Amino acid sequence: MIVVLLVFQFDWLRDSFEQLQTLGGIDFNNIWVMLDEIDSLLIDQGGNIAKLSGPFPGMDSLRYVYINIWIALAKTEEQVTQQILTQLKAKADKLAQDFETHEDEKQIEYEKYEDNEIKKQIKNQKDHLINKTILAQHLHQYAEDSIERWIEHAFTAKYKYKENVEYKISKDKGW
Repeated sequence: MIVVLLVFQFDWLRDSFEQLQTLGGIDFNNIWVMLDEIDSLLIDQGGNIAKLSGPFPGMDSLRYVYINIWIALAKTEEQVTQQILTQLKAKADKLAQDFETHEDEKQIEYEKYEDNEIKKQIKNQKDHLINKTILAQHLHQYAEDSIERWIEHAFTAKYKYKENVEYKISKDKGW
């Protein structure tokens, strides 16, 4: 398979984020891909940005929803971490008594529990994350329908991806 980088970026975005199956369900663990223009990818780390669309009128007012999600994510992370540490200490003591558990298993269990707890608590706050007085009226329903997905994306960006590698925050345009 030969792929041109920019086309691949668009197809990957459409497949990954919009679930349009543009890659036809290809499992990249079982296939070799030859990327054309790989030299530009290596030189500028794929600095050519593939966008699925341009700005939509009023979308800049959504930035406040995104900011609220990010702030809530940070606050909730701190609260949940403290709650979980207390709960896990009790649970770890019980597990140590019941059977001997490997440290790696404890860490994996902790991370899964923490991830789920943070997501659950932020989603419980979702009505407070959308400030309808600032948000353009025609975007209210869109924001309500999208808030859980945006929370998932914020969570993924914070805990799974590396800034300036998998994503980039642009301060000059707000989108």
